[in-house]
Amino acid sequence: MQVYSRRNILKMAGGVALALPFLESTAEQSKASAKQLNLVAMQMPFGFLHQYLYPKQGESVFSSEYMSKLKELEGQVTLFNGFHNPGINGEHTSNYYFLTCGSDDLKVNNISIDQEIADLRYKGEIRFKSLVTGCGLRAGASYTRSGIKIPVESNPAEVFAKMFLGGKPQQIAARRRELAEGKSILDTYSYYSSKLKGKYSKADNQKLDQYFTAVREVEQSLEVHEMWLDKPMPKVERMVFPKNNRDEMTNFRAFTGLFKLALENNSTSLITYDFGQTRRTIALEGVEAGYHDLSHHRKQEDKMNQLRIIESEMFNILAAFLKDLKESDLLDSTICLFGSGLENPNNHSAARPPVIVAGGGLAHKGYVDFGEKREALGNLYVNLMQKMGVNRDAFGSSTGKYEI
Repeated sequence: MQVYSRRNILKMAGGVALALPFLESTAEQSKASAKQLNLVAMQMPFGFLHQYLYPKQGESVFSSEYMSKLKELEGQVTLFNGFHNPGINGEHTSNYYFLTCGSDDLKVNNISIDQEIADLRYKGEIRFKSLVTGCGLRAGASYTRSGIKIPVESNPAEVFAKMFLGGKPQQIAARRRELAEGKSILDTYSYYSSKLKGKYSKADNQKLDQYFTAVREVEQSLEVHEMWLDKPMPKVERMVFPKNNRDEMTNFRAFTGLFKLALENNSTSLITYDFGQTRRTIALEGVEAGYHDLSHHRKQEDKMNQLRIIESEMFNILAAFLKDLKESDLLDSTICLFGSGLENPNNHSAARPPVIVAGGGLAHKGYVDFGEKREALGNLYVNLMQKMGVNRDAFGSSTGKYEI
């Protein structure tokens, strides 16, 4: 029996590496009648100062400084205190698992909730399967089924052009050639798949089946992209973006405007944004030190005051985005997730990372404090996926389902 090495397989197939899917983790879609909700998930890097985020006992959720900015969204927002990821112990790497609920003990991340929904729900009916954005150091909250971080789109002007301007005829022709080249490589894979069949053990052949299933999925994705090349772009008013896109706060604000436009025109239904773990000084009046340095405030009043300015502006941007969705009748059809993989800006604890859920027509509860018991964040994601038309009873480190 001739045995092919992994290196030989890759040589024969043109040296293109595709990750094997975990087929046992796929799940059926829910019935066609399920409500097709959008998801926008946004992660901030270091958590928030508790005294400005959480209400005092017996007070309204909107009594805190940060949450007061969301007062107009009463009945459409819930602040949670006590979600956690059982597989994470803290430090900056906690941000990698905010949308995956994976475990840092396994050294391989889980698929993120947006990509899980995209894989199981997307059928090419809208132009973009998902939009993964962010800016700054280590930015990126979305992960593939193989645990690979998806590179972020960091320039809102470029994303706008891709989503709404299309391109000149020669650019479209070049894109079509690129797609054709991609399919020719996959044809090579398909050719050798038939030659490899039966040359290995039953277990190895099962793995090869998984491998070439991944190839076929990529081929289907290429076909969807090619189909959309001939369809006209939505006609929208051209957005003007600030030149300083590298500043994370400016970038975050610009992208939220783009998110609304993308949802409004049904260009995509799954969006993520990661603020990034920046060390630079955020360009806001009263802020003089780098954001990461301020996050290690050690209860120094001056640093905490500067941190308060940064966090307050994050909530200003969040509030403006949610209000725009509400005014555009998009909020009830869009689940907005806002929070961090870290709880405490001082010691980077991940014991009780803050989570805010807004919109989606959910049964919002204002403020939920789980107390000492806590709740696995994956339990929330199981429920959100089900509401978005994906039947899953487990996700990452979930232990059940948390209903909202």
